[in-house]
Amino acid sequence: MKDLRQCFLLPADEIYLNAGTFSALPRAVYEEQIALMASAESNPTRQATARARLPLWGMQQQIARYLGADAEEIIFHQNVTQALNQALFCLPWRAGGEFIASDQEYGAITNAAREMCRRNGLSFREFPLPLQPQNSDELLATVLNALTPETVGVLLSHITSKTGLVLPIDRIGTELRKRNVRFIVDGAHGPGLLPLQLSATDVDVYAGNLHKWFMGSKGTGFLRVARRLHDVMEPHIVGWGGTPRDATPIHDQFPGNAYRFQYVFRMQGLKDVSSFLALGAVLRFRESLGEAWILERISELGRYARRRLEIDLGLKCFSPIPELNAGLLAFEAPPTWRESNATERMYRDYKITVPFWVDRQHGSMLRISPHIWNVEEDVDRLLAALQGG
Repeated sequence: MKDLRQCFLLPADEIYLNAGTFSALPRAVYEEQIALMASAESNPTRQATARARLPLWGMQQQIARYLGADAEEIIFHQNVTQALNQALFCLPWRAGGEFIASDQEYGAITNAAREMCRRNGLSFREFPLPLQPQNSDELLATVLNALTPETVGVLLSHITSKTGLVLPIDRIGTELRKRNVRFIVDGAHGPGLLPLQLSATDVDVYAGNLHKWFMGSKGTGFLRVARRLHDVMEPHIVGWGGTPRDATPIHDQFPGNAYRFQYVFRMQGLKDVSSFLALGAVLRFRESLGEAWILERISELGRYARRRLEIDLGLKCFSPIPELNAGLLAFEAPPTWRESNATERMYRDYKITVPFWVDRQHGSMLRISPHIWNVEEDVDRLLAALQGG
């Protein structure tokens, strides 16, 4: 396991236990992206134009296969916040309806949903999710009980960013579809942490980050929109793709693809696509290790961390039972680590990166999210630092 750390650019004297914010980038992916950026500068005009067409479309197809989705349903974005803003503000909503979200959603996405409601004349309401659910049936029942006859949309995380709670989005999507309620999923932590088959679900909108557990470059993510909504989304940025009413697909850019959705929401001006084209190096890296091994190793490290901090150190764990948890583990911060600069002090004194913060529900918290570059000794050193105060 120690040799695997050499595949990353992490300093030998530091411990990085924060994949839930940003993943460390595999060295092979970094080198691929740098090479792509350098190559692009050999002729910026020709390269910028060419790469945004067939090469990017080819990468989109590869990522779609990994996600269990159709390439025509996916648009690359820099992050989930950007992607879900596009979906929320470009979809039509019935004025007077109600849009709901759980109280465990990521703050930026909650802000976007609330503002979308204000602009469209909808009411916005948060409902509580159980903090320590015993099974997925409890989560499903909680969501369905939160619905009213006026509910037109629901926003939920696939995996919550605070505690790593995994929601049964496939089962929830099926029930919301029966009720004609749109289902928006914040999948920031899904790709690379859970097996995904997005096209097999009744989720209307799913946005995911590729710079967390998937191990892609910073600023790589995607938006997946169910095909039934493609013709009703209205772009807020109108470029060469036009709008759903006047877009004319250019077939030599996307062979065999006549869906206007791609042209409307992709053809919106120049951007450097090197980070997205380098995702092929991520797929190769993951394949060399084995997808199943990666997921099991993350789980193994999580189980070890939970045992050491919850049982051996006696910290209260806010994350749910292991069957409903993935990747992220949240604990009550020890008394000596509850000041506002705890995150910086942990790095300054121990060269360990983990976030501390004060939460309205749980109080002072720390969160750890280990990945395959970590070893059990990293968790041991964190425990010793927490004991040292």
